[in-house]
Amino acid sequence: MAVAPSIWFGKTGHPRHLSSQFGSDLVVRAIEVGVALGGCPVLPGATTIRRHPMPSITPAVSGRRRSPLSEDKIHRAVVQHLKVRGRKDCVWLHCPNGGQRNKTEAARFVGLGVKPGVPDIMIIMDGSVYGLELKSDTGRLSPAQRAMHEQMRTAGATVETTRGLDDAIGQLETWGVLKC
Repeated sequence: MAVAPSIWFGKTGHPRHLSSQFGSDLVVRAIEVGVALGGCPVLPGATTIRRHPMPSITPAVSGRRRSPLSEDKIHRAVVQHLKVRGRKDCVWLHCPNGGQRNKTEAARFVGLGVKPGVPDIMIIMDGSVYGLELKSDTGRLSPAQRAMHEQMRTAGATVETTRGLDDAIGQLETWGVLKC
């Protein structure tokens, strides 16, 4: 059995295991880059890191494939990167267009101008608009997303679809949104 890192913390002094909340892959990635998870900053080499035996999730050690992170977990990790490493002179936001809505609320939102297919994270920086669509390894763009992304590109925005956390972080670094 391989030894994998896990983090314990608690604002009230009670420890919590982050791997159960965010998944082992995300916790390991957070330790590598030193971002915050669950409201607790994680710094490389921090004393909050404890090691204990647990089954390895890497294919080289266990022979199993890594379980892909859900889009929600990828989104939360990207937001943490933006909070910790994001340039102070850029504006980023998420438009909560998705989710289940009753007919009355959906009609109200349509009347307010909500449009389907808007990228998960919108960024305004240096006079340019960027849209970052986050997908899991198996996620696909919907027809509404394809149409909206094309409309945004036609209007002058830069829109990219990324797969997984590493791809998303790499795209943000390429755009210069994240400080290295």
